[in-house]
Amino acid sequence: MHRHDIHVYCHHPLRRVRQPDGREAWMRCDEDRRYRVVCGQASEETGWITHDEAVRAIDRFLAGSVPAKRRKVAGNL
Repeated sequence: MHRHDIHVYCHHPLRRVRQPDGREAWMRCDEDRRYRVVCGQASEETGWITHDEAVRAIDRFLAGSVPAKRRKVAGNL
């Protein structure tokens, strides 16, 4: 599997927080960050998952535990 067959998308939403002076502000918090991992060769996609789950999904894709689609190659029809 080539590394180009795996795509990772990140969703990092804004969260409203109260500043020490009482004002509200919008900030991005690392614990809110979620990832979606897509493996085109295996036709598999995860939902929005945490960083650790994304790393495990990528490791699983690279280890080959997800069956790959058969692709037609020009010389192998």
